[in-house]
Amino acid sequence: MSIGTNISLKRKEQGWTQKQLSERLHVSDKTISSWETERTYPDISALIQLSETFDLSLDQLIKGDVAMVKSMDKNIQAGRNWKRWRILFIGASVLIISFVLLNLGWLIWRDQRQAELDRYPWSQVELPEQFVNSSRLYVKKKDLYIFLSRYETKTSTPYLKFENGPREISVQDGKKYTLVFKDKNDLVFYNGNGSSLSLNKNLEPVGGLTKTKVMTTYEQKNFLKDYRSDITRFYKAGLPVFEELNN
Repeated sequence: MSIGTNISLKRKEQGWTQKQLSERLHVSDKTISSWETERTYPDISALIQLSETFDLSLDQLIKGDVAMVKSMDKNIQAGRNWKRWRILFIGASVLIISFVLLNLGWLIWRDQRQAELDRYPWSQVELPEQFVNSSRLYVKKKDLYIFLSRYETKTSTPYLKFENGPREISVQDGKKYTLVFKDKNDLVFYNGNGSSLSLNKNLEPVGGLTKTKVMTTYEQKNFLKDYRSDITRFYKAGLPVFEELNN
């Protein structure tokens, strides 16, 4: 027996009109008519109400109505599909929002870094041939050039290379000498001939290299003696810039 016939039969057994049944179920009499003629089918909540109203089990109410069972299966599957789409939509929304927030955070951080850099009067000009591997941003102090290390140009993407700190600078004379401030207590002087000397903040040697080997303590002291005046001059020029950039 179909669900529509069953509803009609049980309603008539109770002596109810479609209007009276609709009032008990809180639906319209047109809905009752649609169920009984099987133009539409009751949903699961309506089926529960019908089973309680007629004092029947759900199995007794829909048993034998293949079309009704298929309709219920279809509705259940549609509900599952909607749940899957809803999960996918929420997941995609979370990813998009996260992407936007991350990019917004990066832009804010980038602008803050740029504002800090712009406090200093960096120049951007074509540099002498000796500086082809150096940054184009520099401060000129008398005969010395003070470069911001690892910072290519303001129009490129230097922020990917730019460490949180300390901000290294390189002091050069336009010839061959270079003093690099890696940190306030970590400096390296290059003589342009393949040798370098590592120094602490007191300009005392803590290590050295030549083209072929590591310097001995004696060689480090002699190297410092030969270049002390240049190292001191470079240090005095670069220290104020390094300190201001790393406040």
